[in-house]
This record gives sequence, C-alpha cells and structure tokens, in this order.
Amino acid sequence: MDKDKIKSIEDKISFNTHKGYIDYHNKIDLDNINEKEIIKKANILFELNSSIEDKKRLLFYLAHFGTLEAYRILEKYYKNPDKELKEFSALALGECRMFLENELLDDEISLVSGGLGGTTNKIRILIVIFSLNEKDFTKKQKEIIKKEYQYICKIKHTDLENVEFEDHYASILILLPHDVALVEIVDEGIKKCNELGEFIFDGYYATNQEIPKKTEILEIIEKVKSGEYE
Repeated sequence: MDKDKIKSIEDKISFNTHKGYIDYHNKIDLDNINEKEIIKKANILFELNSSIEDKKRLLFYLAHFGTLEAYRILEKYYKNPDKELKEFSALALGECRMFLENELLDDEISLVSGGLGGTTNKIRILIVIFSLNEKDFTKKQKEIIKKEYQYICKIKHTDLENVEFEDHYASILILLPHDVALVEIVDEGIKKCNELGEFIFDGYYATNQEIPKKTEILEIIEKVKSGEYE
C-alpha cells in the first residue's frame, strides 16, 4: 500500500482506550442507526449534565458516518473535550477523517493508531535491544549503538527521537515511516553493532502501545531470550 494512503493518529492513545474503542464495534449495531437523528442529538456532547457513556456512544456513531457534518462536530468537540474522553475523541475524529477521505478521494486510506502516537505519515515505536550476556553496556558500546542507529535512521528517513541506556539494555524511540519495515532499522542496527564486537543479542522487543516499566522490560527480555516472543 502506498505510504500516502496510510495515516497515523498523532495523539498518544493508551492501550485501554484503544482496546475499548475497538470493543465498541462489538457492542454497537451500526446498521440500525439514523444519521439525521444522531446529528440532532449532537448537542449532547457539549452539555455538562450529559453522561460520559452517552457522549462516548455519540462520538462512536459520528465517527462512522464519515460525513463532513459529522467531522465538523467531532472536530469541535475534540478541541475542548471532557477529560475522560480526550483520547476516545481523538480516535473517533481520526476514523471519521479516514472514512471522509476515502469517500472524497475515491481511494482506500488506512488508519494506524498506537499508544505512543505518531505524526501523519509516521508511527512512534519503542525498540528495546539488550546485551548478549546480560552485562552492562560499556561507554564505547553505548557510543557504537547511538552512532549506528543515528546513521541507519537517517538513510531510512526515520526520526531517532531518543536513546536511553539502563543496565544491560537500550531503549530506542523512533518515528518510523509507514513505507519502512521495522526490521530494516532494528536488524541492520544490531548487525552493524555486532560487526564491531559481538555484544548485542540478536532478538529484540518493539511496541507502539506504551513504554513498559523497567521491571516489565526485564521480564520481556527474559521472554525474548527464552523464545516466548517470536
């Protein structure tokens, strides 16, 4: 798929909100809704005494109309949402935009969202690489990792946002273009680093949902090394 046909939701969306939005597809019957009636009820979004659940349901309905009128209502609410619905409204607005663009351009556009957010044409991903023998990275090894990933990200038009070291692992935060495979960045980086001395394990962990805590990362590393994560 052409990269221009893939759009990212730029807001950071928590895993629970993202899952809840997807689950709504199983709760709501979209085949038996009256668009005109829903549009008439749009003022519910801006009433202080309206329940969060009613607003959530209305946001979900509007998202799937994919009309300019629905989009404008969602856009207005998104600019000043209830605190509890900030992320949910971002998902609704993004989905409505996708449907609207598909209709106007007569072409299919896909929507990508993740807890770590992104930009229009790039998605933010956290990569965790770790030492071969659970030894802390040396100062020299840290320099090698930074330089190699800076170089690879540059030639792959990927933004390297941050590199942090903790004990025997490194956390690398990138903005990855939709037309670049993650393995092109991670595998090549590990390969180039290991050409200067075998010190990085050839497996890794990557996520676009949320940044794990240190204790979680250590557990993940053990699972990767044991083969639980393929």
